Amino acid sequence: MTGYDVGGLILDVPAKSLPALIEWTLAEARLGAERLHGSGKDADPLLVLTEAACERYGLPGQRRLMPGHSRAGRWW
Repeated sequence: MTGYDVGGLILDVPAKSLPALIEWTLAEARLGAERLHGSGKDADPLLVLTEAACERYGLPGQRRLMPGHSRAGRWW
């Protein structure tokens, strides 16, 4: 699996499960944003998965947006 960082960096993603992907994202890849304020905390990373990546990690494929549901298709 390949990951693409916002800055254009291409990353090899070794994670074979969703928990491993999250752990890799936070611990090894160190994705996310630095603190905006000294007393704040680092921002969590945002992962955008392709349909193939969703399949690999056992997530449902593409979700269709339904009228009136502006948050449909987002995972919280």
